[in-house]
Amino acid sequence: MQCELCGGEIRGAPRTVHIEGAELRVCVPCSKYGTEVQKPRASTGSPPQPPRKMGGPPVPQPVQRRRRDLFDRMEGDLAEDYADRIRRARVAKGWTEKQLALEIMQKELLIKKVEKGDLVPEEELRKKLEEVLGISLIESAESEVKSSKGKGMTTTLGDIISIKK
Repeated sequence: MQCELCGGEIRGAPRTVHIEGAELRVCVPCSKYGTEVQKPRASTGSPPQPPRKMGGPPVPQPVQRRRRDLFDRMEGDLAEDYADRIRRARVAKGWTEKQLALEIMQKELLIKKVEKGDLVPEEELRKKLEEVLGISLIESAESEVKSSKGKGMTTTLGDIISIKK
């Protein structure tokens, strides 16, 4: 198993720690950078039953569902050059920013901010832009995997963050 902070191999049991609001499985040396999360101990018997009224039917257990988050719906990552792609496609069609805005029923200021890279388009706007301009603003995960096959290392959270001492 690999440490989610430094990327090193974890020898023994991994530690689960809270670092900057994220719960990570890390090696012992990296565990000092966060607060260890105490997991409830698993009981050896059956799960605790809720109290019920005398003679009444058992109270049904609520179903635990995993909450869906933004990452479940993402098809891939937004391309880093999304602003350039949008601008080039708009110019290729011979449209002004105002014409593009009218085409997708948005404000011209929104188009200007997206083309400058000051605003990351939300999924709904991204899909409209892709459809109208005939472009793709998403980089699929498969293309990233293919491009990184020659490399032996993978990026870890430790490569991205800086630790305050």
